[in-house]
Amino acid sequence: MNQELIFLSLVVTALGSCLLVGVSGFLVVQAAMSEAERQARSIEHDLVTSVTSYQPVEQVQRELQLKAASRDLQSVVLLGPGGRVIAANDNTMLGRSVFGLSWWKRLGRIPSDVLTCLRPSDVAAACHSVQPVNQFQGFIPAFGSQRLVHFAPTPLAIEGRPDLGNRGLLVLELDLSPVTQRWSRWIALVFVAGFAPLFLTETALVFFLRRRLLPELLGLAQVDCLSGVFNRRSFFEMAAQRIGEFKQNQCLCVVALIDIDRFKSINDTYGHPAGDEVITQLSALFRDVIPSGDLIGRLGGDEFGVLMLESAAEAAAVLESLRCQVAARSWRMNDGSLVHFTLSIGMADSRLAQACNIDELLAAADVGLYTAKGNGGNSLVPPNEAGTQGWTMQLA
Repeated sequence: MNQELIFLSLVVTALGSCLLVGVSGFLVVQAAMSEAERQARSIEHDLVTSVTSYQPVEQVQRELQLKAASRDLQSVVLLGPGGRVIAANDNTMLGRSVFGLSWWKRLGRIPSDVLTCLRPSDVAAACHSVQPVNQFQGFIPAFGSQRLVHFAPTPLAIEGRPDLGNRGLLVLELDLSPVTQRWSRWIALVFVAGFAPLFLTETALVFFLRRRLLPELLGLAQVDCLSGVFNRRSFFEMAAQRIGEFKQNQCLCVVALIDIDRFKSINDTYGHPAGDEVITQLSALFRDVIPSGDLIGRLGGDEFGVLMLESAAEAAAVLESLRCQVAARSWRMNDGSLVHFTLSIGMADSRLAQACNIDELLAAADVGLYTAKGNGGNSLVPPNEAGTQGWTMQLA
């Protein structure tokens, strides 16, 4: 039971932590992506200053490279009409068309990104668009991307090059690995911080259930709600277990069946609530008279079973005292009426049964109970008088 509860608590804790990480991770990643976009816009602002300063293209190239290096850009390309490279990380790219540079390693993956996002005929339209476009690239683009490709339309003002036109397209590639790793550590911290208190809470709940609630629930499942003694199933289970221990330790035991004489007449005369009250009060007397170490169970209706770790003579003395006490008193019901009844008791001794098990002993005790009923009730039939030794059952 403990292992199952602990495993269940671990599963619930892990699910709770994953849910917490999922929600917090989504917020954290969104914040990281927003930070990357702000960084891209900041770099774009710096580079636009260079390409609109009416400087020679060589000076624009140098400033672009310096600023790109200082901002840790993975690669950068300034495109003109038709996708021609005006400036880039590598001076040798000047004048080439980006659509023919998918193999050029020093430009990172920018050429392939441009090929994916733009056709040659689309470059002019992209240059004249208003809003920048961000594309996150990675295993899961929306969560923990590895790269950000930033397409930024920009005005052009380059000295001596009217052929380049007045609009261009900046393509920036940012490496997001440092940002992703930093926020991943925060997500891991959130998981640990969420898992620990959840697990401690679940563990405390497990031990509370194990020590406080489960015994109560187990008791409710084992006890007959009307009489307060063991129910039939629990009596048979516990009796079988104890008899096995008695046999192993070579101890003697006695099983008795107790039945209320003419119980149906009590229900017919005083009503079923009075019958229930008789069961309740008689069970309380059983618990007072029968030794606490012995086992008492309600087997059904007005029939009770008792397993006693005593010799037959000692058990008979206890049960005879119980029978006499019941016969000598009148029982007051809740409505004030007085009810008188007696008991019939049959006994079985483990020494006289052919097989010492609960079914054999109860069957032998039932023979004694049948004899007591045949004698008019209000009597106890010990094992040697019930003929339990060598008894057999035959179908009529």
